Amino acid sequence: MEENKQAKRSYRRNKPVTKSKVYAIRLDIDLVDFVREQPNMSKFINELIRKEKENTQKYESKSKRLYQT
Repeated sequence: MEENKQAKRSYRRNKPVTKSKVYAIRLDIDLVDFVREQPNMSKFINELIRKEKENTQKYESKSKRLYQT
């Protein structure tokens, strides 16, 4: 019975809580204070990356349409 409890505990410990990964990034000195002032740094960085991703996808779709005609 104890083995079963141990197995459940280790499963919970190893199971990822969220669908995210941790990455270390290097910031330029002039940006460090600005990023640290944000109430939620992860959310702030994720939103910036999503905006850039959307802009890139829009640009790529426009360029594909131009080359198709």
